Amino acid sequence: MRALLLLSIAMATVAVCQSSTYGPAANPAAYQYRLVGGPGPTMGRLEVRPNATAPWGTVCDDMFDTNDAIVACNSLGFGLGPAQSFSMYGGGSESQPIYMDDVYCSTKLATTVSATLAQCNFHNESYHNCQHIEDVGIRCQLENYNSTYQWRLAGTSYSNITSTTNGFYLGRLETRPNASAPWGTVCGDSFNDQDALVACKTLGLTGITRAEAFIVGDGAGPVWLDGVQCGAHDQKIEFCPRGYSYSAWSMSCPHARDVGVLCVAGSASVPTANLFEYRLTH
Repeated sequence: MRALLLLSIAMATVAVCQSSTYGPAANPAAYQYRLVGGPGPTMGRLEVRPNATAPWGTVCDDMFDTNDAIVACNSLGFGLGPAQSFSMYGGGSESQPIYMDDVYCSTKLATTVSATLAQCNFHNESYHNCQHIEDVGIRCQLENYNSTYQWRLAGTSYSNITSTTNGFYLGRLETRPNASAPWGTVCGDSFNDQDALVACKTLGLTGITRAEAFIVGDGAGPVWLDGVQCGAHDQKIEFCPRGYSYSAWSMSCPHARDVGVLCVAGSASVPTANLFEYRLTH
């Protein structure tokens, strides 16, 4: 009986040790990678699978940093280069496994042309403490902004952009993901002046001297973007990290919270008389 008990304990210990193994995959070359849910081919939720017959799964954002993003982008075929990670492209399906947690890629791997994410240290699907709300997203090739999104200002007499280098422009920010999609709006929740600055650049304006965000409302169509969070490095607003794309989530942002922007380019001044319309919507 005692021998049987000791054997059971030993087997349980081995099982725990195996399930909590932290390190690279046994066969990293078999892993496959893809991006899902992003506005372009270089951005989205990172999904992986350990071989071609396994279901696609996700990667937890715990400990996931720039080195990990660089190696992930390299795994996707984008090569080594600037990359970012964030959790802004929604969670995967609850039926999907979370294949990687606590990923750690060394600086050496982040500078190795042949490196893939499965060569980094990680906990596998048998041992993680993540939920799909923590699924990581990445952005690759930061210097290469290709997008089908279209943008415009609407709703005021100052919405028509006549010069990219000089002018005062004001209106509701409207977008569509491609030329065949309907025009829609951007939710103003959390949208700040930094986001407005990037929006002005996205509209083609240069030499921005002033940018402001405000709630203007009264838009129509889909609420295409919600939870926009642009940084100082961003050049196009569709590539900024964000909480949600158009989906059931957009139902939580009614058109009453559609965002507008004020863009002042170059040496243009904002005449006091023209500010009246601006203040009506600010």
